Amino acid sequence: MLVGLLVAARLGVAHAAPQQTVADLAALAERFEAPGHREVAAAKELEILEIDPRSLPALDALGALSFGRGEFMEAPP
Repeated sequence: MLVGLLVAARLGVAHAAPQQTVADLAALAERFEAPGHREVAAAKELEILEIDPRSLPALDALGALSFGRGEFMEAPP
């Protein structure tokens, strides 16, 4: 996760400000789903879950990101 935060800092991505909406965070997460930036995408999905813990799109994206990294135990069912 630290690597993702460092990548985010290097790319100029700030943590979610209170005014950022779920839609804003989802757009950022989608932007970083490319290989090499998936930790940033996962961090944005987690921020969405802080706002809306039942967000199915965020849970789905986190599961796909975890699965793609081979982290099967972390992938939600």
